[in-house]
Amino acid sequence: MHEISLHQTITDYVSGETIEDTTFEDLRQAIARILVEQRGYPKDQLRTKVSLAYAVDGQPFVKILDLIALDPLGHPVLLVMFCPGGLISYVRQYVAAARLFPQGPVPMLVVTDSKEAKLVRVRDGEVIREGFHAFPTWKELLDLAGTFPCERLDAERKEREERILYAMSNVSGPCGR
Repeated sequence: MHEISLHQTITDYVSGETIEDTTFEDLRQAIARILVEQRGYPKDQLRTKVSLAYAVDGQPFVKILDLIALDPLGHPVLLVMFCPGGLISYVRQYVAAARLFPQGPVPMLVVTDSKEAKLVRVRDGEVIREGFHAFPTWKELLDLAGTFPCERLDAERKEREERILYAMSNVSGPCGR
């Protein structure tokens, strides 16, 4: 199933802004609500629909990131990406996105289809927790981010990650874009 517009708007749970409603937006909103209401994330430390600009062979591209959690100092600590099934096939492209995040690599990643989730350590792409309890609590997240920091990419590694993000986004079709 592809994500399509429902030709109406809703209020974003995190930002309070009016956003376009899509076939998957209600699931993204539910994930944000769970993070805040059940896992203890401060709503003001979350950012939704964040644009990640990157380039391949001089050609600019943009990947929209579903949700970023920031630590109290404003550093990114978690990227949450929704995907429609086949989670493991999306992990590598979102690891690349987390590594390319301009405010610093994001050390932790959750990939979810709303039925299951995988918590991924970005520095090596290792899945460290699975199931819907893969979402760490706020305290667990801050501990994990401190334990598993990511190094900034050098130019060569950045180019490789951009190519991976581009290739994997296009292989996964419109749902992965």
